[in-house]
Amino acid sequence: MPATDISDTFVHQKNQDAFTNLLAALTALETLVNALRTHVLSQSLGNPTFAIDTNFDIKNTEPISYLNGGTLKTLADNTNFNTGTAAVITADKWASVLLSVSSTGTATATWSATLNAATEALAIAALPAIPAGHTPLGYATVLTGSGVTWTAGTSALAGGTGGTPATTTNYYNEVNPDAMVIGSGFSAATYLAA
Repeated sequence: MPATDISDTFVHQKNQDAFTNLLAALTALETLVNALRTHVLSQSLGNPTFAIDTNFDIKNTEPISYLNGGTLKTLADNTNFNTGTAAVITADKWASVLLSVSSTGTATATWSATLNAATEALAIAALPAIPAGHTPLGYATVLTGSGVTWTAGTSALAGGTGGTPATTTNYYNEVNPDAMVIGSGFSAATYLAA
């Protein structure tokens, strides 16, 4: 093969590699921009100040405004986030529940599919996806009582009475728990190197 053909092949391959890397960078940037857009259009505009509601459920103790798909909405204080009855956490484990609200003001508590985390951090890392059309307002974590299982709707959250109450219930007024809404930053160098 003549030297010019080898050189042309090398240049063509380098151009193709550069195009592939550029396309990957643009795709990653598009993902980040779309996540930022979603966050801007669907976010809490206040602190809901979550707390226990009647032993088993969660409520916001402050009225808040929120954006849902870019439309301004208001959630009245003391709105109940029903924790349901399906979540069962094994003894001495953690679980997390996402607290979100729809455009119609329906408050929803969505438990993680992974209910038996060894640590609170792992429970938070396992938070579920935000339900379609909802605005995330925060989340809560639950640690069972020592040596006993905890069942939503039967066992009280920490500070409540009924069943086998949780040892700990932590409430987080956070719209981006564990970077689930907006992921990692973008670095062109990652894609365009070499």
